[in-house]
Amino acid sequence: MNEKDSALFLLNEIKTSDADCGEVCVIKTQTTEVYYESGKVSMIRTNENISANVKVIKDNKKGIVSTNDISTEEAKKKIVSDALESAASAPEDDANGISDEPCDRTFVYGTPEKDTEKVYDRLAEFIGETKKKYPKISFDSITANHVSVERVYKNTNGVNITEKYGYYTFSPMYMAVDGEKTSSFNYSGVMIKDLGAPFMTLGQTEMLLAETEKQTETICAEGKLVGDIIITPQCLSELLSCIEDNFLSDSVLINGTSPYRDKLGQKIAAPSVTVLSAPLSEEIVGGYRSTSDGYIAENMTLIENGVLKNYIVERLNGSKRTGLPRSKNDGGCYIMNGGNTSLSDMIKNVKKGLIMNRFSAGSPGVNGDVTGVAKNSFLIEDGKIVGAVSETMFSGNLTVMLLNVRAISEERINDGSSILPWVDFGGVTISGK
Repeated sequence: MNEKDSALFLLNEIKTSDADCGEVCVIKTQTTEVYYESGKVSMIRTNENISANVKVIKDNKKGIVSTNDISTEEAKKKIVSDALESAASAPEDDANGISDEPCDRTFVYGTPEKDTEKVYDRLAEFIGETKKKYPKISFDSITANHVSVERVYKNTNGVNITEKYGYYTFSPMYMAVDGEKTSSFNYSGVMIKDLGAPFMTLGQTEMLLAETEKQTETICAEGKLVGDIIITPQCLSELLSCIEDNFLSDSVLINGTSPYRDKLGQKIAAPSVTVLSAPLSEEIVGGYRSTSDGYIAENMTLIENGVLKNYIVERLNGSKRTGLPRSKNDGGCYIMNGGNTSLSDMIKNVKKGLIMNRFSAGSPGVNGDVTGVAKNSFLIEDGKIVGAVSETMFSGNLTVMLLNVRAISEERINDGSSILPWVDFGGVTISGK
């Protein structure tokens, strides 16, 4: 059976069972991978993965089963029976439900068809150009993929949504080597619709290669100070995901740990901050057209001129339990408005601080406190970059940092999954040796 037939078979099994309602989602993903390591292309392969997710509700009890085995009718029947068995032992919750907006839609977008030979050519071009322009760079690995996906969602309320899409990814991991001196590892990653541009020109790729060559010699920030951290677009994407998961998602709204639980329509950031979740944007390659819970996705403003406009209430269950409207999408796909200051001027205006490309940190505290290690970062003193840093910690409070945005760059980077600027956060504690 193909994906649609498998989804229909599973749905019919739910309908003929004693479940009150249910949903199925079948996803087939085909990945063609060109992999470079140890100085050569070591592998070109294509993998295919098919998965199914089944949810049933019986007497307000929910059972969910996920599997990679839908190869036979017996396997499919077992998925539904296992879901019913799971529901029988689950707690009763009248907030359980499924999408109730009947629709029959098919979305085809991106680049479903691959060009493996062109991927290889672009990869070879990138390696050659790197050796010429950045001879200190040593690659741990480079992955260039084409991914094609078919996702079929159906439920007992008459929702039928199919998405067929494809894209390319490019992700190098590397370090700089200068004699016996080495930098720490760095990486970049992009998603693209086609292979029309050299890999070197994508996202922050070339900028990060050049910066990594400067990181074989490091200095330590002295003592402890309160200053600015300029966060790069790649790093900002991680920070926004952290804010979404810990402050805006339905799970933290339900358990009451979000510091923004009652802040809808209120100021939570500097007036210069506007952030959208835009999965339908033509500029976002890694977007989507439907939500995980069976609704047609829409673009949505999260923060507008510093004011919180929407939470990420993905699930119907989350909406019922919080009393908040179900959000228009599943989050991610961030687009942040640029500012009116160039990156070079932002740096000139920093008395003491860091440019942070990566960070290592645990989840923020309930109140937003976060502490971590700055990675692949540079020290700024009196408006000048004075060197790459090592052994440097940072700490702050994310809710305070958003209110203390001092500047946003006019330059932005599109890595296919987000479009983001550099952002200067003031009032962050920086600790060296």
